[in-house]
Amino acid sequence: MLFRSVHRAARSGYRVWFPDVPGCVARGRSVDEAMRKARAALDRHLARLDAAGGSAPEPPDFHQVIMSTDANGVIAFILV
Repeated sequence: MLFRSVHRAARSGYRVWFPDVPGCVARGRSVDEAMRKARAALDRHLARLDAAGGSAPEPPDFHQVIMSTDANGVIAFILV
């Protein structure tokens, strides 16, 4: 699963979100903490989707993410 956005927030450290999984967001005081919390947030979000009979969305193509015009300042990661 791909997440492509880690942003520094003025007062709250770092924010991570998954554009292909709406509503799945994590925050941390450091990039490392935010990434650890992002994995846990994604696991919980996908478990709720599964319990509701839904399925995980397909991640976007990696090249589309890094080449998109809104990728300025965005860090892309792949979680395995």
